[in-house]
Order: sequence, then structure tokens, then C-alpha cells
Amino acid sequence: MLQNYYELDRTIKSQKKILKTTLDIDAKVEQAPYMHYRPKFFRIIKKDNRFFIQGFFPYNFEYQLYLILTKDITRQVYIQKKIYKAVIFTNIISLILIIIYAFFLSKMLIHPIKVVK
Repeated sequence: MLQNYYELDRTIKSQKKILKTTLDIDAKVEQAPYMHYRPKFFRIIKKDNRFFIQGFFPYNFEYQLYLILTKDITRQVYIQKKIYKAVIFTNIISLILIIIYAFFLSKMLIHPIKVVK
């Protein structure tokens, strides 16, 4: 896929600063660590309480080189955790309100039956 860009490695090295400042992406072309050659894939890495996502895109099959894009996603992970906690809290509160409502409603529905007896 990326083999049409013969100067990709040199171009990435020359544009590294621009990629870092504009998109906050670290790009490099190298062999992927500890793996066999396979199609594009992603992984999430945690280093020192920071989260990074790495995308591996095949570049050169002969040398098993990948274009590796790395982005810091720490802020997104923490926002996702906060949203998850808010949803869980909201569900718990809703369940409690439903149980209280059902309890009082059942008392109201049983009251006429008790009066008849």
C-alpha cells in the first residue's frame, strides 16, 4: 500500500517536527517489535500513567518494515473513564428510583384489596 512512496522514511524524518506540533503524532518507519508480518493493526500502550495508541501500517514486505504512528490519548482515556462512571452512577440512581416507585405503587394497588377483605 505505502510502497509507492519511495522516500517516505526520509520525508517523515524531515517533517517530524511538523507532525508533532500540528497533529501530535510521532511517525517512524521501522520493523515492528516482537511480531510477524501482518496487515495493519493498532495497539494501546500504557507508559508512566500515560496512554498511547500505535498504528502499524505495512510499508515494505521484503524488509518487513512498518509505518508506525503513535499518538498520546491520555486525555481521551480519562474522559472516557469519567463518562463511564457518570453512566454507571446515573443507572444506579435510576434503578433506586424505579424500586422506590414500584414499592409505593404496589402499596397503592394492594390497598383496595385489603379494604375489601
